[in-house]
Order: sequence, then C-alpha cells, then structure tokens
Amino acid sequence: MDGLKKGMKCADCHAFDMQMLSNRLFMCSSCGAVVGLENQIKEYFSLYSRIIPDEVYTRRDIKDHINTDLSEYTLQKIIKSNFRKLDNKERIYYFSP
Repeated sequence: MDGLKKGMKCADCHAFDMQMLSNRLFMCSSCGAVVGLENQIKEYFSLYSRIIPDEVYTRRDIKDHINTDLSEYTLQKIIKSNFRKLDNKERIYYFSP
C-alpha cells in the first residue's frame, strides 16, 4: 500500500496540514481547527488499522506516519499509551490495538 499518504489529516477540511501547536495539540494550517494530539493519533492509527490490519511498527514507522516533529519524550508517551509492545531479540516492534 505504497499509494497511501502518511500524516495527520484534519477532520474538518481533510487537509494534510496539521502542525504541532504544543506538546498536546495539533492545529490545521488550512482551517485553524485545533485537536488533541493523542486523540488525533489514536484516530489515525485506528483508521489505518482498518485498511492494513495487523500492521507492525517500529518507533521510526510511527514517527513517519505522524509526519511531524515530535520530541522523543512525547513520542514515547504516545507509544506507551496507544501501542502494545512485541518483544523481539533484535528490535522492538509495536502494534496498534
């Protein structure tokens, strides 16, 4: 599914212009809508999981999907609260429940 565009999409105007307003908020650059960071990410991976079920992610994959500049601390909080960890000896993988 390489044809899918990755990134946060505004629920109001459907633009891919979501920018981080703070550590907890996204703002759409097109229409000005403000949404919670964690809710937006949950919604994104929930919809993405419907298209590609049982997808497994690395930290880099998650950051690429979100497609914005998250601090490592914020990324770790999002992963801990929204993903389940799959143990592997060489790498750590996550999947969205």
